[in-house]
Amino acid sequence: MTTPTQQIVQRGSFANDGTGDTLRDAAQKINDNFTYLWAETWNNADSGASNILDASPSGGATDDF
Repeated sequence: MTTPTQQIVQRGSFANDGTGDTLRDAAQKINDNFTYLWAETWNNADSGASNILDASPSGGATDDF
């Protein structure tokens, strides 16, 4: 099994500069990222592992983006 890579949506330097992803490509990247998270969350829940979304050192949610 290969390790998936997070897909970053390229926004460009400024609005409508033509350097960002198309809307369709961006939506595909978003869907792929959520599909991976959804699958991992359910796989971890089924195996009894801790939730992958609980990644903060204190065990709680963070607001750091």
